[in-house]
Amino acid sequence: MNLLTENNKNQILDRLNYYNKLEEVQNLPKESKKLSEININEDSKTYFFDFREYHRYFNQKLRVKYTFGDITEVQDFPTFVKSRPINNSNSILLKWDKVRHFTFVKKDSKKFSNKKNQLVFRGKVHPTQPHRIKFMEMYKTHSI
Repeated sequence: MNLLTENNKNQILDRLNYYNKLEEVQNLPKESKKLSEININEDSKTYFFDFREYHRYFNQKLRVKYTFGDITEVQDFPTFVKSRPINNSNSILLKWDKVRHFTFVKKDSKKFSNKKNQLVFRGKVHPTQPHRIKFMEMYKTHSI
């Protein structure tokens, strides 16, 4: 019995084609790793477990290229990533860092009009982000 309708199949294919835009087989660079060589480390613990959730079902001798973190540049080779620039075919999206990006909190019961007029910033300010440095400098002593 086939549980998928033709419409469902088309929806699934559309979604898969969104995540994976590769159109032909490509050779990976020498620095690509076998799935069995991907190890956990402190910098990428969350990504490792998210990746492992899927790659454990495949032949561990298969080679892959992956880049953990926020990706803003076009990849030279097919690469598993969690983010990518628009219209680039080498970055294959996977649902990584789920704890941070896909955990939803309950709706706030407090009315917006009853909240304090202030902002709390929990991000990092890196030297490579001059726009964020400028923003923080402009408003660090701002009073309401």
